[in-house]
Amino acid sequence: MGKDPEQVWQDRRETRRVVELPGRARWNVSLRADVSLLDISLHGCQISFAAEPMPVGAVVFIRPADSCTLRSSVRWSNAYGMGLAFDHPLHPAVLEHLVTISELTYLQQRAASVVPKIRFAVGRSSEQQ
Repeated sequence: MGKDPEQVWQDRRETRRVVELPGRARWNVSLRADVSLLDISLHGCQISFAAEPMPVGAVVFIRPADSCTLRSSVRWSNAYGMGLAFDHPLHPAVLEHLVTISELTYLQQRAASVVPKIRFAVGRSSEQQ
């Protein structure tokens, strides 16, 4: 529904930063959903969730990673997510904070998956001696 995502990509003012952040979205006063932010810039973001496509221009309130709530409008939408343009640009420090949260979360998840493997490997090598 609305503009082709590829055209919107070409119309962007700036490059988006790839993130993986949980968030909450609200629209039509009472409709809410858990979403994942996939990328973000000072002027907008892409969110992922399964829902009916929304019309271009519809107002969506997005709250990334328990941060402040941002009023935005739909730039494009499909059954898997949507591109949002913020009504007011993010402060650069807020953008960096959100990107840092995403990076730290990724590193924590990666470390958590490596530690059991290291413990297993250390335990096996001491058993073999």
